[in-house]
Amino acid sequence: MDRQLPVRRFRLRVSLFLMGSMKTSLELVWCNNMAKRKIFIICLSVLLMVFLYYFPIQRALAIMKFSDYSMEQGVSSSDIQQKKVFKDYIQDGYYISVTYISDPYHRYDYHYYLLEWRKDHIRLNSMYLDIYDSANNRLDSFDNVVYKPLSQYD
Repeated sequence: MDRQLPVRRFRLRVSLFLMGSMKTSLELVWCNNMAKRKIFIICLSVLLMVFLYYFPIQRALAIMKFSDYSMEQGVSSSDIQQKKVFKDYIQDGYYISVTYISDPYHRYDYHYYLLEWRKDHIRLNSMYLDIYDSANNRLDSFDNVVYKPLSQYD
């Protein structure tokens, strides 16, 4: 005798009351079908790995590269007045904006790229430095700055 097992369903309903009588409900239905469950778990794990790579891991790599770069520049960590780390969604990298106590009239913008596509080659784990004055003009000559960009990274 061919016996079919009943399909177990788990239903979650979340209701939010917005603007009086307007009701929004979210239903998640979890079926006992193994193929659907495996596809769901695979998709969820791929999304989780992409999320972990795209934000925390790449941010940690950018901060480590910044510490290496600033150590080669001769910067001490006690000289940093303010440091802000931002995700650069347009160029797919990280942007670290730093002002130093010894050089308060300049803003140092470090750009980190995990993969950088050039015409002739691909660079991995690269960092560039742009320096701006107090009027937000990018400097081309680095005579008046305390920490100069490293030429091996550019």
